[in-house]
Amino acid sequence: MKISFIFFLAFFGGFLAFWMRGMGGVLSYEAGFVSFICVFLSLYFAIKPRISNLSLKKDESRVDQKINFAQRMSMGLGISFSFFRIIAYIGLIGVLMTLIQGGFFDIYTYMTGVFLGLCGAILWILF
Repeated sequence: MKISFIFFLAFFGGFLAFWMRGMGGVLSYEAGFVSFICVFLSLYFAIKPRISNLSLKKDESRVDQKINFAQRMSMGLGISFSFFRIIAYIGLIGVLMTLIQGGFFDIYTYMTGVFLGLCGAILWILF
């Protein structure tokens, strides 16, 4: 359900951007939408385990705990998702530079893509 709504926003917004602004509008819309979704999801997946660990650490009576496999796995995933965040920001900058250099950048459709990406991300969290 979540993924299908995100794809619906991507395709429907891309169709409207093509209808209103042409191919440059589609490229700008999809760049804004996909880059925002990638950055947001990388932040969400990096913060989610930390929040769940805070709720589990209410019982701090045991001092000498051994790190089990699940904790090591979650720490490794946290590192990889922070790497994913860096890659998402590099991709965002690369796409923006490419669009500007190619003359395809349209600020209106780009900001529409970012806004609809924000709406999709909020709905991802809520549902």
